[in-house]
Amino acid sequence: VPISPATRRILSITYAESSDLIASRTFNDQLDSAGYTVVAARTDDRTTSDEYVAIRRLADSADVVVASVYVSPREFSGSIGAKSGFSSLIAALAASGKPLIAISFGSPYVLNYIPEVPAYLLAWGGTPLSQRAAAAGLLGMNPITGKLPISLPPYHALGAGIERARTAPSR
Repeated sequence: VPISPATRRILSITYAESSDLIASRTFNDQLDSAGYTVVAARTDDRTTSDEYVAIRRLADSADVVVASVYVSPREFSGSIGAKSGFSSLIAALAASGKPLIAISFGSPYVLNYIPEVPAYLLAWGGTPLSQRAAAAGLLGMNPITGKLPISLPPYHALGAGIERARTAPSR
C-alpha cells in the first residue's frame, strides 16, 4: 500500500449483505476514475462454490486483488466465518502470491476470518465518504495514518498502525 503506479487491472471483490446496495460503488468508481481497469465481483452468504471458482479465475488476470468487506459490528451477527466461502477464497488468493489487500468497511475484527492477507486497512464504515477516503489512501492520493483504538489479538496490539505519506502527484 499504496498500489503501484504500474498496476493496470484491479479485481475488486466485495463481501456485503445483499441488502447493502452502496457497498463498493463509490470505492470502485474512484479506482476507475483514477485510470485503472476495475473488474468487480460481489459475494455474500449466498455465493456458491462455483461462483467462488469463477472469481478465483478472474484473479488470475488481475495485477492486484482488493477485497472489501462490509460487515458491521453487531452482537450475534455480522460474521464472515465458515458459513461462506469468502474466507477460503481469500486464503487461496493469499497463498497464490497475487498482490492482495483487504479493507474492512466496518468491523475491524474481520481480520480474524482472513488472517492470511498481507495488507489490511480499516475504513471503519461503508459510507461513500469512507469509500472515497479508502480509495484515495490506497492510490497514494492521501496519506495513510492511524492507530488502532482496540487490539486485534493475536495480530495487532492496541495502538498499532502504519504511516504512509502521500505518494501520488496532485491531480
